[in-house]
Amino acid sequence: IFVFLLYQKTLQTQKHFWGVMTGLFAFLQTSYEARSFYLTAWILLLYFIYFSWKESKPDVKSVIKNISLSIIPAVMMVLLNSFWLIGLLTNTSSFSGIVVGRQLYGEGHFLIYRAFTMFHPFWTGSHRLVWGAPGQIFWWFWLIPFVVFAGYWLNRKNKDVIFWTIIALLGIFLTKFTSQPFTGVYLWLYQHLPGFNVFRESSKFNYFVDLGYAV
Repeated sequence: IFVFLLYQKTLQTQKHFWGVMTGLFAFLQTSYEARSFYLTAWILLLYFIYFSWKESKPDVKSVIKNISLSIIPAVMMVLLNSFWLIGLLTNTSSFSGIVVGRQLYGEGHFLIYRAFTMFHPFWTGSHRLVWGAPGQIFWWFWLIPFVVFAGYWLNRKNKDVIFWTIIALLGIFLTKFTSQPFTGVYLWLYQHLPGFNVFRESSKFNYFVDLGYAV
């Protein structure tokens, strides 16, 4: 959350200080879970595009300025994580089938209506997951998307709300994994998008849904 907040302040204030702070907090995130930062980085990129587009009078000069501000946290991330990135890049083949490129798991269980309700397919209602045993969605979980999209409708003139609604819908689409609609998209991304092949199942994309719904 702090990474998003600081990056937003970086672009809004056009100050390098906030770019440095973004880089430091992003490094803390990678120290905890590198895959979560991979997802965060895509949202930051989408926010950069959205922010540059939504300005009242976007021009080449402002876009270049936004790029220069965004380079600061990006360079910091690479340098601060170089101690493990160098080893990973020089031993990629050692991780094949262990960390990356594993067989997809959970096909047929991650469905779009489960993504809408934020209900993990293997949650039973108790304090644990039972892998491979889909649980029934409790009716009150349907209140979540109802309240969320009512909130979107009431705040649809707020450009930031529009952005996070897009992120939530993107998360719903990816969380539904290989189920309908467009069943082949996840597999194509898994095979072709760099870094995407660390996500052998789609529950991590609830991250997008959580953030979008929260806003």
